[in-house]
Amino acid sequence: MIEDENKYAKTVHPDGRIEFVPIPVKEQDLADWEPVYLNGMDHETEEYFAVDSEGRVYSTNLLGGSENSRSYRTHTNFATYPTREMAEKAAVLMKRNNAIIKACLLVDPDYVPDWTNRKTKFAVYYDHIDSEWVVGWSSFCSSALASAYVSTEKKAIKVCELLTKWGIKQ
Repeated sequence: MIEDENKYAKTVHPDGRIEFVPIPVKEQDLADWEPVYLNGMDHETEEYFAVDSEGRVYSTNLLGGSENSRSYRTHTNFATYPTREMAEKAAVLMKRNNAIIKACLLVDPDYVPDWTNRKTKFAVYYDHIDSEWVVGWSSFCSSALASAYVSTEKKAIKVCELLTKWGIKQ
């Protein structure tokens, strides 16, 4: 049994077979996208795309329902997408964000920003006009600049150097 028949086109073949094909996701529906389980079964879903830990995109139609399931962990870590194109874009962004996080943790492993005070926190971002990593800062906003922060400008400069050395340019 299909959970939501409105998401499928029904085709009756001459030999009597009935086939349900997922209707492509409309742009306005993407904000609420989740893989749809087929025939009311626990693990079989419509086809969707995921990015693995090595940045490879793959298609699947399985989604386990428990924390012990690899597909469940991938989905709840926000690494699943309705189209291959989105997953390929995400793979590039994930590599960049992972590199920033890794560089920050290597340079300043014990730092945890305290957003309850106005002390300056340092981050890095890529300047596409000058084609280089540069230091940014904030004392009050955790999402303004980056996915990770360091405690000093000197350490942020070291993060820029690492990202440049690793060839990260996004």
